[in-house]
Formats: sequence, structure tokens, C-alpha cells
Amino acid sequence: MFDVARGPLLRARLARLADDDSRVYLTLHHAIFDGYSLYQIVVPELAALYAAALTGTRAALPPLPIQYADWAAWQRAEVERGAYAQQLEHWTKWLADAPSVDLPSDRPRPPVLSYRGAMHAFTLPPALGPALVALSARERGTLYMTLFAAYLALVHRYTGKDDLLVGSVSAGRKRPEVARLLGYFANPLALRVDCSGDPSFLELLRRVRDVALAAMDNDDLPFEHVVAALQPARDAGRHPFFQTVMSLEAPMARPPDGWDLSHLDVDMRTTKFDLYLEMNARPDGLSGRFVYATDLFSADTIARMAGHYTNLLTAIIEDPRRTLSALPMLAAPERRRLLVDWAVAPDGYPDPATVHGVFEAQAARTPDAVALIDDATRLTYAEVDARASALARRLRALGVARDVVGLHAPRSPALVTAMLGVLKAAGAYLPLDPAQPAERLALMAQDAACRVVVASRDSTPVEFAGVTHTIWLDEITPGEREPGADIDPDALAYVMYTSGSTGRPKGVAVPHRGILRLVFGQSYARFDADETFLHVASTAFDAATYEVWGALLHGARCVVVPGGVPTPQAVRHAVRTHRVTTTLLTTAFFNALVDDAPDALVGLRQVLVGGETMSVAHVARAATLMPGTRFVNVYGPTEATTFAACHVLPRSLDPDAASISIGRPIAGTQIYLLDSHGEPVPVGVPGEIHIGGAGLARGYWNRADLTAERFVPHPFDPTPGARLYRSGDLARWRPDGTLDYLGRLDAQVKIRGVRVEPAEVEAVLSTHPAVREVAVVAADGERPNDVRLVAYVVPGRGVPPTTADLRDFVKRRLPSAFVPSAFMLLDALPLGPTGKLDRRALPAARPTRDTRAIVRARGPLKLQLAEIWRELLGVPQVGAT
Repeated sequence: MFDVARGPLLRARLARLADDDSRVYLTLHHAIFDGYSLYQIVVPELAALYAAALTGTRAALPPLPIQYADWAAWQRAEVERGAYAQQLEHWTKWLADAPSVDLPSDRPRPPVLSYRGAMHAFTLPPALGPALVALSARERGTLYMTLFAAYLALVHRYTGKDDLLVGSVSAGRKRPEVARLLGYFANPLALRVDCSGDPSFLELLRRVRDVALAAMDNDDLPFEHVVAALQPARDAGRHPFFQTVMSLEAPMARPPDGWDLSHLDVDMRTTKFDLYLEMNARPDGLSGRFVYATDLFSADTIARMAGHYTNLLTAIIEDPRRTLSALPMLAAPERRRLLVDWAVAPDGYPDPATVHGVFEAQAARTPDAVALIDDATRLTYAEVDARASALARRLRALGVARDVVGLHAPRSPALVTAMLGVLKAAGAYLPLDPAQPAERLALMAQDAACRVVVASRDSTPVEFAGVTHTIWLDEITPGEREPGADIDPDALAYVMYTSGSTGRPKGVAVPHRGILRLVFGQSYARFDADETFLHVASTAFDAATYEVWGALLHGARCVVVPGGVPTPQAVRHAVRTHRVTTTLLTTAFFNALVDDAPDALVGLRQVLVGGETMSVAHVARAATLMPGTRFVNVYGPTEATTFAACHVLPRSLDPDAASISIGRPIAGTQIYLLDSHGEPVPVGVPGEIHIGGAGLARGYWNRADLTAERFVPHPFDPTPGARLYRSGDLARWRPDGTLDYLGRLDAQVKIRGVRVEPAEVEAVLSTHPAVREVAVVAADGERPNDVRLVAYVVPGRGVPPTTADLRDFVKRRLPSAFVPSAFMLLDALPLGPTGKLDRRALPAARPTRDTRAIVRARGPLKLQLAEIWRELLGVPQVGAT
């Protein structure tokens, strides 16, 4: 440690090990020395002084024209007189709207960095140094430029960003007067390089050379003046411009014969940046050291990064014409781990088989076992099979064969029976939840070419264009049980519509094989006749696939909660009355139950939670209240048949855990994390989730273009027709081979477990006659994982629309999860420099309430329900309508 105020800032020690072996140790403070001072001035002058001492002569060191204080005063005067005005203009233009480049970290960035650091030193293979020097010379560059370009390639591959701003250092010794002056002249530089277009390394090197030369031409101005001119937003947790720095130590003057000069890497346990790569070129080869913030990174992560940098440099020498995406970064064992060991889970489902075939076999084994229950109904496996067979006969009589049949009814045992009946007739069912707007239901039925709809008389009538026959559920009378159609497991089982970014919902076509893969050969949950599953999801939500078929294909009981949106009381009643053991809940509903009605979950043996990011606090509280319950974090899009990955939580959670893993691929599933060029990303680096295996949907109904865009050829499986689904979700591998979910690549969000494309809401609102422009964004609510939509509306000419008008307009056309929680009227949408919407400039959302008079709930039951919903929604009052 040095006392900067009192000095000295240099310490020297001489150690004599033998008559012909002496060593001098120098410890220097960076305030008075830089690398150039040490290697280009101190070493030659020390050698000259040593040689003079040996001969008893005076060393002929030329006098210095100026001292460091003279140079400092001169530089300050130059700045004050505006001598660097052109350089300041260069930097302010160059760094305007500069992007923030944050490398993926192991831990969340703290509000205030502690500057605690560590160091990782590494040495490149001996042959790399001369090869890199030769490459640099061929491309009219320097070794520094080549090493910097390779580091940019690494940062580009880690972050996926094209516009990169990385720090560096210039020597700051252009003037001859300071060439032999000891002192700290180094000046920080911010090098902004465009990596777009997947250039070859040679092209990137040319871009780096141009940027570096321009920076060197403008490096006289001290960087603090650039910062003062731009006045970037200050954040105690980060540097104002760049978070990572790369530099090459000054070259070392050749020492006299018999001298050996070495740099001792002393880990000071501090760092000024997230990550600093300092390379060192010495006669014995190239070495480097990463100095990193321990607030953010683990030692293993930095060691992997050093290996990836070495691999990239090796690949660059082998063929510098390769594009950045094609440069091998992963070593062979790491690549196998990411593409085979962690990514692939073997199949465990019965093949070939069909859903109705498996059910029929179960009904034959246990015909008198209870299959479906609600408070008014109790159906055995034999009775369910008989009712489904009767419906199948009716459907076949109408010519249904591999057709889509609409099911327009609320959740009930009869509806579940109808699902089975459609499958037995070789058809595919299309859930048409009466809770959704009639206009949307009609659109879905028309898009799926439904000729037949099975409906409940209790549902609000809908005019289904193209539907020629309606079968009423209460008209289906049980008859003889008979086998269902003999079809292939790849035959279509159901079509389920999800949100579409164009405003048009898209139908996901799921085969029988996908359902069987979901509930057979799995370890994430128990599937046997001793379980009682709770069917609480809308049949238009793919959670129902797990709830219904997870029970009925294993001889278990399925308890159906009737009606629309489930309430805590309904769940509590079903769990206690029917001794439910297994349930799947959306994250938002699970959190609400834990907060307001945790007793509703008491007695459950298995609780699966999914649809949104799991809250650590809520699941920890639930685990404390129910120590014997198995909690599972589940992940999967509809296109992968409900689940693709699951994580069974340990009995005791890490109290410092920042997130809950989504686990590993379930049986019959492959998960790859790939960058934008289809290459696997390393551990800890975000990549898009690509899903393969038996759970994949066939594609989107009647949307060949969208199917081709999202269901892509499998790059790691030579089987003809093998595909991967590009989910649009981001995740990263943990070092233990489990997955961390990180969010969406696009604007899609999940609200109460429902996939919502804000663009679909925008498309609907834009058709309102009083709306000229609209932007819909997702915003965080007051509770954990409480995501809400905010609509920013620019009215057209005439009377501006009211919040109530806009809300009702959306409500009549889209499901409730799509209705924005707030509407804000603006004179104009904010635009960025490119003329595109600047979403960051949108004003903060203000909560809006329906201005219509609230109809007060009457009666004890309605008052109790209104109070429950008031607490769940976090609003002052809930009415009866």
C-alpha cells in the first residue's frame, strides 16, 4: 500500500542470491508510472546506469527538456484555449447515443459496485504470438489491433450485440518532449466498432484499424473532458461509457545480455471496470490477465472466457477469412456437453400409440375406477369411454375424419369427455372458451375450417361461419364402448390458438405423440392411479393438456373445477373435498394464493408452477408452509406441448438465490441455446431456446410461412424432417447443466399465464375510429411477476376516446389478459433519431380506473367474492358488474 499524500510512490529492494545472481524488485504506483515509462525508459536507463557503474564512468543520459509538471501545465493551458475543440467534436459525435455493453454476469449488478476484484492470468500457445504478428503485418495493422479485434469478436459472441463500445488506452506520448519523460501519460479511449453483418475476421480487423487510427488522431484531449461534455447519466454501479477494457502493454526494450526482466502478476483484489483484459507481448510469448469484478463474475466464468479467447485466436490464425459466427469458440468437450449431455433427454413414451388408444386400454384395466369428478358428477373410466364412443359415432356419421371439431363449452366433465370423443373419431379438438370474445371465437373456428361444433347450451351463442352442424353436450347419451379410430401417433390431436404479433391469432397444431411425450416416462411429477389431478385451467390454455391427460392416461382421478376464472375458494374447496394431490398453477395465481390464501394448497403433494418467472420469495414461503409438498418449476411453449423443461425444487432453497432454474429438458425433449447464427452459446451466455423432440407441434394451422419461420431444420440431427422450434425465449446454461430463464427476445409477455403479443393489442386498438396512433408496452405491476399492459394512444380528429371506450373496444375483441390496465392519451408518440418509436421516452404509466359508476355487490357471497378480487387485483373497489 502507498500513502499517496506523503509518498514515496516507488519502492526498490535489492536481493543478492549469489555472487553472480542479484535481483532488484521495483514496486511502483500507477500515478507516477505507466507501462511505457517502465519498459521503454526505466529499463534502458537502469541498464545504462548499471553499465556505467561497472566501468566507473558516468552514464551519458541526455538531459530532459521538460519535467512532468511542465507538461501538465501546458496540457491544461491547451485545453483552456480550445486547442482540442476538433477532437472534442470528434468524440461527442462518435459517442452520441453510445450503447451500453454489459457482458453476461453470474450475479445481478449491485446498485453500487464495491470495486472488489480478482485476477486470472493465462498464457497463449507459443506458436500463436509470431503468427498473430505476421497476420497483423499482412493486414497493415498492429498486434494490438489484431488482439483488440479478437476481443471484440469475443464480446460480440457473448453479448449478441453489433454496436460495441469497448475501452482501451493510448500511450499519450506523441510529442517528442515527453518521449523520455517518466510519468503517467496514458489516456483512456472509447472505441466504438460496428460488428454488424457477420463480417469475416479480416473485415472486422479493417474496421478496428480505421477506428483505432481515428482514435489515435484524437487522443490528445484528456478523456475526462469528453465525459464532462457529454454528461452521461451517472450510475454508481457502472462506468459512464464502457464496462470492459482491453489493452496491450507497451513493448519492452531489449535488456542487456544476462539480464532477465519479469512482470510479477500481483492480484490487488480491486478493479475499476467489470472486466479488463491486459495483454503482454514478451520475447517468451504472449500472455494476458483478466482483472474482473467479483461482484459480477465467478472465477470459473473468467477461466472459461480466457479459454474462449484463446480458441478464437487459434481459429483466426487457421483461417482469418471465416465470419465471426463461424470462428470456433468452444472446445470439443464443452461443445459435446452443450449439444448432447445437457441438451438431449431420451424418449420415454409408448410408441406407436394414440391418446384415445392409451385411454381405452386404461379403461379396460380399471373400468370402475373414478375418472372425472366435480361437485355434481362422478364418472368412471367405463362411463367416460361410453360417452366418448357415443360422440365419436355422431361425429363419424357427420363425416368427421381428421377434421377439426370446435368445443364451445365451459370447463366441465362433459367437455373433457367430448375431447376424448373427438379423438376417437380421428378428429382434432379446438377449444373455444366461452369466456373469450365471440368475435375471436368465430375467427378461430373459421380459420380452423370447423364444420362441426360440440357446444353447451349454457354458453353465449356465437355465429360460427362455416359450421353446418352443432352437437349439444346434453344430447349425447352413452352407448356401447368401442375402439377409436386406428390412426398414426403423428395425427393431429388438437389445435390451440395463441397470440399473434400481426393481430391474427395463430393455431398451434399438436399431434397425439406430443401429448404422450408429456405424461409418460417423466420424472418431474408422479403419474399413477393414486394421484388426483385438479383441472383448473381454461381448455384453451395448454395447461389443460397436462391436467386432463396426465390423469386419464394413468388411471388417476381428474377433479374439474367448473366455471371460468378459478378463485382461491374454488381451489380450496376442490382440494379439501376431493383430496386433490396434484395441481398446475400459473405463476401469478400461485403467488396470489401464497399471499392471500395459502391454506388452499394444504394437502397437495405436487404443485407445478409455470407460465411466468417463478418468484423465489413465494415458493420459499410455500415450501415453509408445506414442507411435504413437491414444488416444480415448469417451462414450455404451446408449440412444445405444454412443458419442455422442468425443475423439481430441493426441500431447502438457497436463501441467496436470485432466481429459480427451469431445470433440464424433460424426457423426449431436446433444448439447445443458440445465438442468432445458430451456434451454441457457452455456459452463462444468453441464447435463444430452441426445442426439439417428440413434443413438437406439427406447426401453425394454415400458416406455412410462419411455420417455416419458427420451425426450422434441425442443425444437429441428420434425421430427415427433424426440426427445432425457435421459441423466442432467452435462457442460459448454469454450470450444473440446468437452465435459467431470462425473458423474451421480442416484446411478447405472459399475463396471468397467457401469452400476449402487445402488437396484437396495438393492431386491434388501431382500428378504433378515434385512434390515430397507438403503442402498447408491458410494464411491471406492484407485485412480483405482475406484468400489465399500458396503451399509449394518440387520438384522431374529433372527440378523443375515453378510457372506458377504449377498454370496452378491446374487451369485445380480445381475451381479458389482452386488455391494457392503463390507457394514456398523448399528443404524439415520441420518436428517436431514426424516426422509430422511442419506447424509453414514453411517460410512466398512471393507473387508470373505469369512470363508470360501480354497481355495489349485494348479498354475502357476492360481497365476499368482491373483496377477494379487490385484494387480488390491488384496486380500491370491485363492483358486481
